[in-house]
Amino acid sequence: MKHLIYIFLAAILITSCGSKQGDGGSKDEEPTTEVETTTARLGSIGGSIELMATTSYLRHSSVIAPTNAYVTGTFAQIGQTVRRGQTLFSLVTKERQALGGDMPGGDLGKLSVSSPQGGVVTDVMQQTGCYVQDGTVLATLADPGSMVFLIDVPYEDMKLMRHGRSCRIVLPDESVMNGVIGTPLASMAESSQSLQVTARARSPYLPEGMNVKVRIDKPGGSAGTWILPRQAVQSDDSMTQFWIMKVGSNGRAVRVNVTKGNSNSEYIEITSPQLNATDRIITIGGYGLQEGAKVKIKR
Repeated sequence: MKHLIYIFLAAILITSCGSKQGDGGSKDEEPTTEVETTTARLGSIGGSIELMATTSYLRHSSVIAPTNAYVTGTFAQIGQTVRRGQTLFSLVTKERQALGGDMPGGDLGKLSVSSPQGGVVTDVMQQTGCYVQDGTVLATLADPGSMVFLIDVPYEDMKLMRHGRSCRIVLPDESVMNGVIGTPLASMAESSQSLQVTARARSPYLPEGMNVKVRIDKPGGSAGTWILPRQAVQSDDSMTQFWIMKVGSNGRAVRVNVTKGNSNSEYIEITSPQLNATDRIITIGGYGLQEGAKVKIKR
């Protein structure tokens, strides 16, 4: 009797092990990613961009010492507007300086240095008491009519820099001037990958190198432009390629490359391709999701 019981228990144990081996050998289910979705709506986004700029004078001239001499008088000050021929410095030669007032010839050895043109004094390099050599730059002048604002423009925003377009220039004291976009300069800043574009405005004298802000209006798209929440649009590291992930009819993720238009803190315009109001576009759970991955809409 005990022998039969042992055989019965052994049969049960073998059956149980076989069942477990069968369960362990079953194929794993495909992983599913839970996502949240939204739908696109029609509309448009206006707004503006704000860029940094610096004041600069495109035309400068230098006031030069005509000979080796001592500076005995400095009549130029930074920011001063001077006329052509106005005396800016007085000099005496080293010979007259050595002899004091005993040098024959009256004013022999005394020199006046005048402004070569009208302009604004932007820098004074030498002061009274200095000894200068022939050709030394005593001061620099700027042509007031050559003042521009050099705007640092990221390459992707160059489409907004149309020649003659109006802009608003905000000075450090928050005063605002109306300006006009000019022409871009030829070189690009390697570190920031931005171009410099000039803008002009009627303004009082401003020191060279002053940092200002330039605001440029961005026109909204047409009323038939699709709009999505910002979190629905993904991009590469260089911010040059953009895409969305939507849920296909088979419950799998589909990547769609898009072209974006204007944006604000919450929404982005999608100018192409055409979307449908019924498309389920992933907002949460789509980052790093591969095309064709199985997804489940949480809400």
